[in-house]
Amino acid sequence: MLSLNDISCSFGARLLFEKVSFTLNPGDRAGLVGPNGAGKTTLLRIIAGSVEPDGGSISKPGQAVIGYLPQELSADEFAGTVWDEAYRAFEHVQKRADELDGVHQELSMLKDDEMRLHELLERQHELSSFLEQAGFHQQEARAGRVLSGLGFREQDFHRPLSEFSGGWKMRACLARLLLSSPDVLLLDEPTNHLDIDSVTWLEEWLMNQKGALLLVSHDELFLNRLSKCIVSLENGTAITYTGNYHDYVEQSRERRRHLEAREKTRQARLRETERFIERFRAKATKAKQVQSRIKMLERERHETLRDETARSVSFRFPEPERSGRHVITAHGLSKSFVRELSGSQRGTEQFQVFHHIDFMVERGDHVAVVGPNGSGKSTLAKIMAGVIEPDSGSLETGHNVTVSYFGQHQAAELPQEATVLETMGQVPGGEAVQRVRDLLGAFLFHGDMVTSKVKFLSGGEKSRLALARMLLNPANLLVLDEPTNHLDIASKKVLKDALGAFSGSFIIVSHDRAFMQGIITRVWEMRGGCLTDHLGGIDDYLQAVEARRAREISAGNREPGGDVKKGAGNGGGRRISARELRRQAAREREVLRQKLGPLMEKVRDAEAAVQSLEERKETLEAMLADPAVHSDGGRMKELNLEYRNVVQQIDEMYVFWEQAEEEYASAQESLKSS
Repeated sequence: MLSLNDISCSFGARLLFEKVSFTLNPGDRAGLVGPNGAGKTTLLRIIAGSVEPDGGSISKPGQAVIGYLPQELSADEFAGTVWDEAYRAFEHVQKRADELDGVHQELSMLKDDEMRLHELLERQHELSSFLEQAGFHQQEARAGRVLSGLGFREQDFHRPLSEFSGGWKMRACLARLLLSSPDVLLLDEPTNHLDIDSVTWLEEWLMNQKGALLLVSHDELFLNRLSKCIVSLENGTAITYTGNYHDYVEQSRERRRHLEAREKTRQARLRETERFIERFRAKATKAKQVQSRIKMLERERHETLRDETARSVSFRFPEPERSGRHVITAHGLSKSFVRELSGSQRGTEQFQVFHHIDFMVERGDHVAVVGPNGSGKSTLAKIMAGVIEPDSGSLETGHNVTVSYFGQHQAAELPQEATVLETMGQVPGGEAVQRVRDLLGAFLFHGDMVTSKVKFLSGGEKSRLALARMLLNPANLLVLDEPTNHLDIASKKVLKDALGAFSGSFIIVSHDRAFMQGIITRVWEMRGGCLTDHLGGIDDYLQAVEARRAREISAGNREPGGDVKKGAGNGGGRRISARELRRQAAREREVLRQKLGPLMEKVRDAEAAVQSLEERKETLEAMLADPAVHSDGGRMKELNLEYRNVVQQIDEMYVFWEQAEEEYASAQESLKSS
């Protein structure tokens, strides 16, 4: 189907990759991975034909159609409505349909020309067969299904694309590509602008397609479920691994072990050669052998093992001060915006984002905010961070709460003409400058990179810089809106580990399911202007959503567009109002809070006690290691006694902590099954 043969590409003196070769056959689904800057996007653009390689060739059948979704689209690429953009996929089919109409018209007017009649009937049969095979009469239904799957509401189908954000325009472009059913589909970060519902739908759609797929994605779960093989851009070349992403991780780890073992053998051989040269350099009888070994040594020294592992971000969030138990409490929050109307409905309208929502964040909560695009997730994050004000309601921060905010477009808002170092702010000399440089180094900004201007950085580098700037000031509440966009998988893993180890509270807006696994304790679902609180991790939430969908489908409670039918599930033949849904959700949250709240507090208190004792243990160890203390026998005896008591208390508290967690988990499981 599609073969790459020794493709090479460089920018100036920088070599991106060379001699890249692999083949995509019909039905293949390949993931393209590599660290930021490895050339993944450039390789896709070469395959799509928008960039010429420095060397090599690409072979494909003459009739093969390649569809390409880039990471960014220019503003002038879109005209017309959402429906117009989707229907561009059928342009070649529509031409045949128009031709068939012309054939029908000519047939109706034809009189005494048997030869022309035969030609027209033959062409009519050909066109009719083509249109039937292309599913011409199902085009409208398919377009509606794809647009709905990608999150568009039916009332938005005929709105001008100019009214939508860049992310929604990208969805419309993706809809067109999916509907066109190309022989080879190239997708560059397709999930960046999708919510969890749309990502799940896209997975199912792509799994059922017959064409070949080459996918660049930093969504590990999405990549893992779709890929049958992985093409890894590593140190300027491409290596193909069989299996999905998790298989690739294991295989690349094993490959790395083999390379390290080979390098150890090579280094031992070099040391042996050096010893031979030193031993026999002065002996005339060994002159030829010595010269031969010297040449071999010089040659092998240039064949150093290239580092196959991608450097990744390494950091921990600054340890914050302990906040009060109640971090943020909201009562009756509402927010709406005025938006412009166009077309036949010129003017403005008041758009209600959410209405009268309540919530509470407690110390140590790790909250994920999920829901369809446009449901108000980012708006809520901005309100909690103090960036914008709600229309009504109250938002109270607890005792000693400090907030740090990372916005969805934080990277794009960096000062483009400033250098990396200047972007971190004006800092005094000495230790402060060194601390900033150390922090930048942890985010892979080394050497001269700190003097590079922001405008020359890649999307991933800008995201890392924005995160680094956020870490300058410690906070005990982090509000993060899509922090993983443009971060590669390795960088996301380190950010995830840092969040998992964070002792404060955080609220994160994200659609990346793999990223949220294992670090989330609560999920807020924003939908239809309401907020629903789900206790448990992201996997618990996704399982609950699947179970809910299965029940609705089984009971026939869901309309084709996804809305609940009138009278469904309430037996009264009426639609449940939004206010009733909010009250019902509030009652359920209160029941869960009353049952699980005390147990969760018990777990947190045990954790805090262990942390305090561990800190005291470290302090005592430092004091006992002080030579000045050794000269004071009484003080030494007192500290040793306290140290033994602290160690014993730590052991006892760990047992208590484990029992509290088991008790909480057991109660949570009982509530889920009830």
